[in-house]
Amino acid sequence: MAHAEHFMREMAIAGWTAGRRGEYVVVDTGDGVRLDRVEFGLKGNRTAEIGYWMDPVARGSGSCTGACGWTRGRRAAQAGAADTPGLVRIVADDSRR
Repeated sequence: MAHAEHFMREMAIAGWTAGRRGEYVVVDTGDGVRLDRVEFGLKGNRTAEIGYWMDPVARGSGSCTGACGWTRGRRAAQAGAADTPGLVRIVADDSRR
């Protein structure tokens, strides 16, 4: 629990307030069930990172792919990128933790 509290206080909230980070929740439009969490954070050197957490029931549904903007249309992560002058690269690391 201490790790989660540290993440929220020191990274998510502080990053949002400073304009360096955006946290978004992806929900099923049919029933409002939370499927994913997508984060857009500036890393410096004109680079940003996309991170995400996905509920196991949502795997393979394309919900995270869509939220990150890797499909047609502008999504939450792309909106953050569009508002960041000089940004030239967005990276994403994946893990099966």
